[in-house]
Formats: sequence, structure tokens, C-alpha cells
Amino acid sequence: KKRAKDFCDTLKAAHWNITWGCSIRLNVIDEEMIRSMAESGCVFVSFGVESGSEEILANMNRKMKRETIVNGWDIVKKYKLTHLPSFMIGYVGESPETIRETVDLVCEMDVGSFAGWFRYVTPLPGTQLYEYAKAKGLITDEKAYLEQAGKTFAGLTTFDRLFVNLTTMSDAELASWRE
Repeated sequence: KKRAKDFCDTLKAAHWNITWGCSIRLNVIDEEMIRSMAESGCVFVSFGVESGSEEILANMNRKMKRETIVNGWDIVKKYKLTHLPSFMIGYVGESPETIRETVDLVCEMDVGSFAGWFRYVTPLPGTQLYEYAKAKGLITDEKAYLEQAGKTFAGLTTFDRLFVNLTTMSDAELASWRE
């Protein structure tokens, strides 16, 4: 928070007429921070909501509650920042019920044109989730997985392709939630 405040104070003191954007964590921001960002020219924020399910947020070790997401979202809306929240489906333990909780949160947040912005969870090399997927036999040809998923990691494609299904749902059932 201190670095963000110092950054915003520096921009304001310089009287530069610039606009900027950044990624934020909803469990770190508060109204003072967002107000300072807006006053210093911030016009855009992106943030990972990931899930509306307390169970899935805990599985992800997000250290964030649904209430924190809603409160942070309300602050972002108050200062009229353009926003890009991201939502993921398909984490370990995900079920139709937990996805429904995420859909309900999207509706509650009223995120507008991004309401359908659900991406599949994609295990990244070097993470516990990647090791979990390998241990469970979900990544059988590591070289092929990395070649295909690497295009996503490099930004050449988006996370809208299901590489590994970490749930007990069928691929078709999981995919139906993105339609």
C-alpha cells in the first residue's frame, strides 16, 4: 500500500496529465488507495476474482472471502474506474454448485460486458497445481502440454481452451458453463 500511495503522490505532485492502469488485489485495496489512484490518473484496473465460492477460494489459497471481493468491487465502482475482473472455472473441487456461486457473484457485482468472462484454470509449470495435475495423471505428455499451453502462457491465445480438467465433471459439462 505504501508504494502505491508514494507512486500516486509522486504523479499528483508532478502535475503530469497522464492516464494509467494496473492490476490490483481486492484484499489489499481500500477506499483511500483507490481514491488516490483515481486522483493521480488511474483509469483502469484489472483484478482476479477467480471464484465466488468460499470453498474454491480456500482450495486456491486465495486468502480472500466473498465479502472482501464485494467490498473491493464496490470501491472500484464508486470511483468509476474501467475494470476487468477475471473469473476461473475448473479448479480442484469445482462442481456445478460452486460454479453457480461464481455466476451468482458475477450477477451481484453487475460487471456488465465481462459477465461471460470465465476462463479455465490452467496449471502453470512450477506451481503446486501443475505438480498435482501431473501426479494425478492429468498431464500425460508433458512436452505436448507445454507446447500447447505455452501459447497461452505467452499470450498467443487465451485461457478459453480446456487443457486439463481438474474437476470430477466431464469436459462437456464443464464447458457448458462457459456457454
